[in-house]
Amino acid sequence: MAHVTSFAPRSTIDLSLLVRGMGQDVSAFLMQRREQRRIRRELHAYSDRELGDLGFSRGDIADVAAGRLRR
Repeated sequence: MAHVTSFAPRSTIDLSLLVRGMGQDVSAFLMQRREQRRIRRELHAYSDRELGDLGFSRGDIADVAAGRLRR
């Protein structure tokens, strides 16, 4: 007696939608990185005193650019 197993997917995934979604995720990630670089570059141009006036130190720049530190 032979057994037949069906591996039909429970739901059909449209490959074009999957690829488009991944492309949008990558695009959003790259735009976010570009903005973080711009913020870091701008903040590094400030003097320590100017950064202090803004409420953080030079060591906080990466966290500020990443949105992990807000003052």
